[in-house]
Amino acid sequence: MPSKTITHLTARSLLAGAACLGWQPAVAATTTSLGLPGGCGTASAVGVHRIEAVSGRSAAFEAGALHIQLPPVHAGRDKETDPSPSFAAASLHVDSRGVQTTPEALERASTAAGAALLIALTGTGRSGCPADVLQAAAYPVVDGLLRGGGYVGSWQGVTLHGAAGHVLARRMTLRLDGAGGSGPDAPIHITLSLDGITGSLTPPTLLPDHLSVAATLPASSVPTLLSAAGGAAPDARIPVTIDDITVTRGDATLHGTGTASAAATPQDSAADILLTARDFDALVNAAALQSLTRVHTTLFLSRLMARQDGDRLQWQVRYGDGLLSVNNVPIPLR
Repeated sequence: MPSKTITHLTARSLLAGAACLGWQPAVAATTTSLGLPGGCGTASAVGVHRIEAVSGRSAAFEAGALHIQLPPVHAGRDKETDPSPSFAAASLHVDSRGVQTTPEALERASTAAGAALLIALTGTGRSGCPADVLQAAAYPVVDGLLRGGGYVGSWQGVTLHGAAGHVLARRMTLRLDGAGGSGPDAPIHITLSLDGITGSLTPPTLLPDHLSVAATLPASSVPTLLSAAGGAAPDARIPVTIDDITVTRGDATLHGTGTASAAATPQDSAADILLTARDFDALVNAAALQSLTRVHTTLFLSRLMARQDGDRLQWQVRYGDGLLSVNNVPIPLR
């Protein structure tokens, strides 16, 4: 038998034996475009897995190495000093609960939500995502919520980049639950939470360990809220009940409840929120010990303005028509 044939058989035998032991040759991951129409930006992921609904199992969508990039903020920018805002996650899993949907609908909704969240958090204030683009992605979700269904999205290893810096989170979770009711004004509950937060926007030692926001709003407002968060729908005024805001850093805890009117820009929004804090002095002292003069001054003045209620501090914060007040004391914004 020719030596070339022997070599070929030997190599094939080794591969077959390795396969029996569970080894598989490495295969390059395929990058899939997730599509953000209307000039919103670009979105891609690898290892995309669309799970169809079958008896006893709801539809789901999952992917790895998610990356969403917005268009440049400034034309002719320097990519090093003025990077385009971006959202990245090591992995993403979105599933539906108690509702009939498709993995493609979950893919479109989660991609649009990621773009809208990126625009809102980076403060770009652009309207590059047309209102109808973001709303179209949300309509199938609303239909499921009105039927009492729900959705949960979980992003692992999150990184948000903007002109002001970057924020990283070990995990981000977005949950939507329909209360089930008749008519478009049936309430839904939205909870957004981030854990393991680090970044460059503030000194890392003062960033919260955990942040969550729970709110209730009419189901019919979800498409408009997505558009407003994405910088579109300039005339939107969405009534929101803030069920809870929780921010923790070590032993320090901040809670908030109230109401708000969400709009496309902070200037057009309004809010009336009661904030309460425990162990707030620990943050004030930490800023002083680290010689963070500006942060310490802000926290110290906030401490002076607070009302004492047992072992808690309280601030009644109101904002509207461009005016801010804390415990009925006007606060200049400029």
